[in-house]
Amino acid sequence: MGIREIEKKIKEWCTDEGIFKIKRPSDSKTEFIFELSYPFNHPRPMHFVVLVPKERDFVRIICGTKISPPHLQCLKKGEVRQRFLQHFTKTMLFLQVLHSIKHEKNVPIFWELSDQIYFDGLTKNEFFKSLRKIYFATISAIILLNELCGAGEMPKPSTETEFIPFYG
Repeated sequence: MGIREIEKKIKEWCTDEGIFKIKRPSDSKTEFIFELSYPFNHPRPMHFVVLVPKERDFVRIICGTKISPPHLQCLKKGEVRQRFLQHFTKTMLFLQVLHSIKHEKNVPIFWELSDQIYFDGLTKNEFFKSLRKIYFATISAIILLNELCGAGEMPKPSTETEFIPFYG
């Protein structure tokens, strides 16, 4: 499969599933870049980027997450930060998700989770399996933050979105 055929297939799959948002302009490092909103019809979907790096034979699926201000406050405590980083790393290794964390003044402020599928194994099933894997890994990291930082320090969800059914 050529790059344009792969691009067309992925866009088609994502459009059929209702998660395709936009195609970003390519740059000198990528063949193409798509933005997705997953899961479909969820009240608070996550935003993903799908790209193919120049002169590479794989699709990379990426989800970046900015750590919220209440969590940032909590992570300033050394023991909480250490427990978070250990559990986060262990979880991502167990889930086999590529991960990186950006720090500012020794406090994590952002993480990026990703997976890649080589062209010879690219199917609709593998693509969506990878997307779900990153989605669940991101949810796991958010749950970890909530557990470590305690419910008292986190803002409560509004009652308007608390009981929205999920049909995705």
